[in-house]
Amino acid sequence: AHISRVPGAHNLSSSVGAMKHIKLLLLLFLLENSHSQLEQLEFNGGHYRFANIRWKRVSGNLVEFTVESAWRRDYSSTYFQGSGKDGYAITGDIVQLNGEQWPMMTFGDDTMTGGQFMKLTVEAYSVSENWIYGITVI
Repeated sequence: AHISRVPGAHNLSSSVGAMKHIKLLLLLFLLENSHSQLEQLEFNGGHYRFANIRWKRVSGNLVEFTVESAWRRDYSSTYFQGSGKDGYAITGDIVQLNGEQWPMMTFGDDTMTGGQFMKLTVEAYSVSENWIYGITVI
């Protein structure tokens, strides 16, 4: 059997190789330029764990929101310090929730909790599992 080359086939294979090379260079460029940004990220999953929000009518159009949330206990912010032997929050402590972006609620009527930072009353904690759980009433 005789196999003949398709005219220009060698150009196609070299083009594919060149594209792979360009993709690799582009990836290396992106990684190098984003390296400083990657260094700023927390690779421990951050300090937020979960939250549930419920509400009840107080009267008329006035409602009260209750936010139950959990956070990493040993977050390095001074706002997360507490009365535990290790300096971190324990049951009964009040911590001011913060982070790269401070948590706040918008209510859909052009108002929000801005200026009034959300405070968490610690209801439970675990030193070994490194979490705090608490309630915020707004």
